[in-house]
Amino acid sequence: MTAIAARGADHRTRNGEHVARAVLRQHRSALIGLAFVFAAFAIPLVVTGIRARAGQPGADSWIESKYVGVNIVPFLAGALLGAPLVAGDFETGAFRFSMTQGLSIRRQVAAKLVVLGGLMAAAAALLGGLSMWASAPGVHAAPRMYWALSRWSPAYFNVTALMLPMWALLGFSLGVLIGTLIKRAGAAIPVTIVAVGIATAGISSFAAKAPGGLYNEMMKVHPVVVRDDAAPFGHITWNSNWPRRVTAKLYRMPGPPGSYEVSDWLAGPGGMPLSLDAWDRLMSGVPNFASLARTRAWVARRHVTAWFGYQPAGRYWLFQSLWAAILLAFTAAAGCASVWLAGRRR
Repeated sequence: MTAIAARGADHRTRNGEHVARAVLRQHRSALIGLAFVFAAFAIPLVVTGIRARAGQPGADSWIESKYVGVNIVPFLAGALLGAPLVAGDFETGAFRFSMTQGLSIRRQVAAKLVVLGGLMAAAAALLGGLSMWASAPGVHAAPRMYWALSRWSPAYFNVTALMLPMWALLGFSLGVLIGTLIKRAGAAIPVTIVAVGIATAGISSFAAKAPGGLYNEMMKVHPVVVRDDAAPFGHITWNSNWPRRVTAKLYRMPGPPGSYEVSDWLAGPGGMPLSLDAWDRLMSGVPNFASLARTRAWVARRHVTAWFGYQPAGRYWLFQSLWAAILLAFTAAAGCASVWLAGRRR
């Protein structure tokens, strides 16, 4: 029994290797094209990192343009690799031939998802690592200004070595699913681009500086709340006539280094946030914005305080892991749906 079991396991291993080789051979051209695309991203990122570390003028803006550009990887993965993957085989009838070799349609689709998805995820992880390396000088710059690069902004958050492969896999799996449904590669490609765009915008605003979608809501979960004493109204508003020692603080983001501000508000005497109408009445009633001392005294008499909430730097990789798990779950669902539908649509 042991020998028979061993032979069976060895047979399954050889069969799996045969399937993987067949997938790589069948899609060799697509993989070569994908390699050129990834190289086109990797080379500028390497040059960007070298320039940034050399302290060349304008490096920060160049860094931003390069790492934001990497955000199109999920679209390329879905449109160029995922959409034609199954749709093309349906169009050419390749599945019918493969079935004569004892390989079901569902096994074919599953093998393509695993083999090609794994290679693509590895390449995307490499690009994500290069993006982090290239943009590190700007992201970790000492002055934490509002306009500086932030590792919490979706444009950077989504291109790390952990998140970029998850987004690439999601784009790839959506493309495969749409191709399985439509069965025509030419029609599946534009639909995939639209679908990936909707997914990226709805989940995290993807390449934007300001968070949006579900990402914006998750950032607000259980923040650390601190009183903002930088000025009479904290970081919410300021006046250029105030002393530089005050306004200089307001140019910098509140919170400890590496943290991310998610909300700010003014509270009244009872500690409850002021409504928009109350805020308007308060601001229109301030006697003299040009006088810092009078503004402070006026605010103090009305017991108005400024507050803000932030996510600590230590939670960054926790949020990265949570989002990676969410994207992986969506990817698995799309992949399973593709495998199931492929078996029904012959």
